[in-house]
Amino acid sequence: AVAAMRAMMADMAAWNAVVWGAKRWYLLPPAARHGPDTETGSMLSWLRNTKPLLPVQPLECTQYAGELLFVPASWWHGVLNLCDTVGVAVECGVEAPP
Repeated sequence: AVAAMRAMMADMAAWNAVVWGAKRWYLLPPAARHGPDTETGSMLSWLRNTKPLLPVQPLECTQYAGELLFVPASWWHGVLNLCDTVGVAVECGVEAPP
């Protein structure tokens, strides 16, 4: 089953590991327009309704078990689990400014 999380977010820098399964990542730099500030829908909703309208498309990659992905501080990111997935994330550094 495909699981979705809240649409795009920006946090502290983080290392993300997949232990089991696979994740599809969508990443945009801090200054990029990622959608309405009030958007609280699912990642699937963001992919269907918002992503096609963005002036700059996100970087995309698929992360598989055993792989590590670094997300820099303040980068907008969204993740879609492609199957049953177990992952671990460790935030590092200082909290990103608002």
